[in-house]
Amino acid sequence: MVNNTQNVVDDLSLEYLEGISNEPERAVVKPFEQRQDDALLLNNLESLDDDGVIPGISVLPQSDNATEIVSKSDTVDQEPDFLEASEVRLNDLIDKFLADSVRPVIIICDDKVKYVNQTVRELLGVSDDAIVEHNFLDFVKRDDWNLLAENIGVMLTDAKKVSIRLQAADDKIVETILEAMYIPDDNHFAFILIGNQIKKDTDAKTSLNASGIGLYDQVTGLPSFYLFEDRVRVAVNHETYKENALQKNMIAVMAISIDNIFSLKQLGMADFVLKKLASKLVFSLKKSYTVARGIKSQFWILMSDLQDVSDLDVELHKIKAIFDEGVEDNFARHEISCSIGVSVFPVVARSGKKLIDQAIVAVKTAQNSGGGINFYSEDKQSEN
Repeated sequence: MVNNTQNVVDDLSLEYLEGISNEPERAVVKPFEQRQDDALLLNNLESLDDDGVIPGISVLPQSDNATEIVSKSDTVDQEPDFLEASEVRLNDLIDKFLADSVRPVIIICDDKVKYVNQTVRELLGVSDDAIVEHNFLDFVKRDDWNLLAENIGVMLTDAKKVSIRLQAADDKIVETILEAMYIPDDNHFAFILIGNQIKKDTDAKTSLNASGIGLYDQVTGLPSFYLFEDRVRVAVNHETYKENALQKNMIAVMAISIDNIFSLKQLGMADFVLKKLASKLVFSLKKSYTVARGIKSQFWILMSDLQDVSDLDVELHKIKAIFDEGVEDNFARHEISCSIGVSVFPVVARSGKKLIDQAIVAVKTAQNSGGGINFYSEDKQSEN
């Protein structure tokens, strides 16, 4: 080893600093095989007990980077990412966000429906019992089965959106653009389908020529009054042209007015109340009945398979009870004041147009009388 101290004494220039480092020299560790050969050569096997470090040279801990030495005390434990560390429970997600979402949400496990939110039930006109635990394809238009099967993989991995037509309870078609999200599960193939843009089927028996008239209400998802008119005409024609040997059923049309709707609008609760009432009516009445939105009267109902007046009386009491019950939100119960006008085919009305016109007259009469149920009667109209 060169004695650098002598260089400092003999030479006042700075050339002696060349090649000198202030860092301590690292120990040179020989491989074990070389150390073994050296020990045999020197007849000194005790040298194998040490670490093979050349004596007289300081030993420093080795690191991947020869110019950087970091002690354990200097290292900082990195906290895990917040989103990765957080645990989201699916039940909480459903209860707080999905249940009242305006977007359709369906949870599927092994091809069976495990959950649908309120929006799906309203769009398809079904209850939980009618869809949960059933095969999801039972509610998909058959022509779209292969389309969904071929694209579900890329929907889950590449966020692809696919337009699928769903089959509603009354055979109407609801077209929605679906996207999918995979649910990690080692034992089951589970995922969430989330609907995006809702498109209603326009293949209905109607003669609408005016553009921009929707066949379904945007707030409740119920058929609009224009579609309701067409269904009334179809029902009347069906009963009118039945064979004489077949029993003719009674048809009833109801116009329902929420008399305190203005007060609900002032509270900002009108749409909420309409949606809740629409759901109650659809789930409480027979699937063969049509519940629709009106223009001046908030709801219209068509019953086309009544056997007699006693059947009608039962259904009317059921409807009245729904409105008398009111609507509750998270903070209060909202009272509903309603008037119901009823018209019946074949007596008194003889056509679909007469059924609707007479129901309008009957509901106005009920409003003037302070609410309740009023049947259209030619005798009452002649008195007026």
